[in-house]
Amino acid sequence: RFGVFAFVSLCQTTVLALGNILFLQVQVSNPLLYLICFWLAGLVFTFIIYSLVVSFANLGKAIAVFLLIIQVTGGGSFPLQMLPDFFQVLSPFLPATHVINAMRAAMMGVYMNDFWIEIGLLLLFVVPFLLLGLVFRKPLMRFLNWYIGRVETGLLIRPMT
Repeated sequence: RFGVFAFVSLCQTTVLALGNILFLQVQVSNPLLYLICFWLAGLVFTFIIYSLVVSFANLGKAIAVFLLIIQVTGGGSFPLQMLPDFFQVLSPFLPATHVINAMRAAMMGVYMNDFWIEIGLLLLFVVPFLLLGLVFRKPLMRFLNWYIGRVETGLLIRPMT
């Protein structure tokens, strides 16, 4: 099933990257590396969201939104050096940090394989989510069924008195 989402991700990232280069006139030192960065980033983020939703259903969607907010705050909007210490420590553990570093290398030139190092670090994020989706999904099903049952019956929501 992931193949459909992967295909859509590749289409979206291709349009986005080519749009940046051709329409916005973003100067890119190596267009092929720029495209590879977009493709791999899209596939990794799609895989993370897919694994969370498959494992946790609607709760996985909420976790994915939370991760998005943390990543945008933790280095996606401002230079890392301007952020509070908490985000500076957290930043290496966020996939968006490695995408941004790889994209900079593709745009401004690769120095000492920094592009490939960042891509390798980005791809490492697939491993825990692969384990989540393949190994821990079945044990989580009991909890997930209990949670969905409680939500549907309204037992998780306490009435106001």
